[in-house]
Amino acid sequence: MCMRERMGYKTISLSEDAYNRLFKRKLGSESFSDVIIRLTSDTTLRNFVGLLGDDTCDEIEKNIKKLRGQSLDQFTESIVKDWGS
Repeated sequence: MCMRERMGYKTISLSEDAYNRLFKRKLGSESFSDVIIRLTSDTTLRNFVGLLGDDTCDEIEKNIKKLRGQSLDQFTESIVKDWGS
């Protein structure tokens, strides 16, 4: 027995500005439906709490403090030096 889920479709009207904004948010071959679902998901920063260990967080904080106030060129040099090109 084969069962398929049928998805319904709705036609919506968008202003040209809204269409262009939505189009700019597309990733790769993502459909407009995929973009809308991704942008309206309930994912928040709280979903990422605990993913990084204390050592990693301390290292990130140290680097942020170090990089504040640097020019863009100095920042780029720091990144290349620390992470390679």
